[in-house]
Amino acid sequence: QERHTGPNYIRAGLELRSSTQGDATFSLLGEYKRSWLNSAGGSLLGEAKLGEEPTFRAEWQQPLSASSPFFLSAGAGQREKRYNLYIDSHQPSAELIRQTNTLNLDTGVSLGKLGEWRNGWYASRDSLALGTGVREQFDLSDAKSREQGLRSLLVLDQLDNPRWPRNGFAMQLEARKPLHRTDDPSPQPSASLMIDSVSTDRHDISWRLTLRGGYSDKNDAAEVFELGGFRNLSGYQPGELLGHKMAFARGMVSWRVASLPSALGSGLYVGASAEMGRMWSTLPLGRTTRWLPAGSVFMGADTLLGPVFM
Repeated sequence: QERHTGPNYIRAGLELRSSTQGDATFSLLGEYKRSWLNSAGGSLLGEAKLGEEPTFRAEWQQPLSASSPFFLSAGAGQREKRYNLYIDSHQPSAELIRQTNTLNLDTGVSLGKLGEWRNGWYASRDSLALGTGVREQFDLSDAKSREQGLRSLLVLDQLDNPRWPRNGFAMQLEARKPLHRTDDPSPQPSASLMIDSVSTDRHDISWRLTLRGGYSDKNDAAEVFELGGFRNLSGYQPGELLGHKMAFARGMVSWRVASLPSALGSGLYVGASAEMGRMWSTLPLGRTTRWLPAGSVFMGADTLLGPVFM
């Protein structure tokens, strides 16, 4: 039976973050979805993020029929990301700006409530430039690349709560095979893996494993991954470690200590995390770090406005 709302849906959000170093960021989030564009169940999704990381994305998804699990998809996006460069201190010495434009054409299959698997063609245009800082000090030249190729993306999601999951698992696995690249005559395949698992009895215990980077020793001049920030190598500043390849693991436990009124949310929590990460081909020096331990203790609340942590 159809719900009485729709077929147009609008969502909005706000993201705030502050640290004792004096850094504070904010972002405004917006989403528009139009479902049932035709009798086969086609839909259009548009997303926008303004503020710290300007992002615009749109995707059209068309099932072959209203009862078919197979679908076609076309998507495009644009993102600007700023990275702080830290050189032997916890204060940023310079800033990098990365701009990314992407285009995707996919065929896929819905795996029911489990997730989806899609395969198709992609094209991307990346640029990485020094925004602030003395160029000679960092031995960093601007990098621009255009790439197109084939990709396979598997997404499984069984987490019970997108804001504060207490049970289930989620996994995202992406593999890419570039067919052409402007700055590399023989581009190498790359892969990205992220696994989340949450279990609960009296306590909530969660595990996360993230691996990102290419198969070869060649560095992607524009692709940048980051570590640092709360629950992402806690104790380091957000994005303090930048590199072309990264590995990260985290174990976390939390206890629900009180309930919130239903008009405010679900519960109050206390918890702790143990983390470990490593970065290869760091920016701007191209080094490999040792395995870096980290951890945190925190209080949190699952509110109607979203998760709040301290």
